[in-house]
Amino acid sequence: MPRVAAARGIVPTRRRRRDWGGASDSDYHSPFGVPGAVLTVVIALVTIFFQLTDPLYQRGIIGVQSGMRSRSSTSPPMAGKTLVYSPEEEFAVKQREGAASINRDRV
Repeated sequence: MPRVAAARGIVPTRRRRRDWGGASDSDYHSPFGVPGAVLTVVIALVTIFFQLTDPLYQRGIIGVQSGMRSRSSTSPPMAGKTLVYSPEEEFAVKQREGAASINRDRV
C-alpha cells in the first residue's frame, strides 16, 4: 500500500513541477515517465490482490494487522503527558508568543 500511495502522489507532483521552470532539472527522470508510474500502481495492486487471496499470506497479513492495532491502541494511554517540540517547532512557538506579546503591548 505505501508504494501505491507514493505512486499516486508522484504523478500530480511531476505535472505541477513542469511549471516551476528549472527546479526539476537536477531531479532523476525515469525514462518510463507517467506510464511507468501507472504501471507501478497496477503491479502493486495486482500483487496485493494475489497476496490477499493466498491463505498463507492472509495469516501473515492478519497477524501484522493485529500487532499494529494492538500497538496503536496501547500507545495513547502509555504516552507521556508532556509535548516535546522539535527545535523548529520550539522556535516557531517562541516567535508566535513574542509577536503576541508585542501586539498586546500596542493595545
